[in-house]
Amino acid sequence: SSLIVTCKYRFKYFRSCINFMVNDKSLLLDVLGDTTELRVIDFLLDNLFISVYKNEIIQRTGLSRNSFFRVWKKLERYKIVKPIKQVGRATLYQLNEENDFVKWLVRTDLTLIEQSVITLTEKPIKASISHI
Repeated sequence: SSLIVTCKYRFKYFRSCINFMVNDKSLLLDVLGDTTELRVIDFLLDNLFISVYKNEIIQRTGLSRNSFFRVWKKLERYKIVKPIKQVGRATLYQLNEENDFVKWLVRTDLTLIEQSVITLTEKPIKASISHI
């Protein structure tokens, strides 16, 4: 249990403190493709511990309402997202951390970020060694 919490905070640290972008895309979108589904999931990964409204996701991802709701139905059907709390008529949502696909995505995203850190730290070392 404490290992899971440690991994969650480690993941959140990498996602929030180090903004890895390639051509204005996150690493996850750059590697897996910039699809509507992945834009929504990527936004929710960035806000892994924060519950969000559907309207916030629409605004922050820049998707049309039609595109968002077409994708949202799939995410609900496969239990990738879960409702957290009802506030009036609106509902707050998060990624479903119990879903195996979400677990895989979290591991994949963290791996991409860690590999990028390693790549960034290796470049100066290789450059200095080649000049010797």
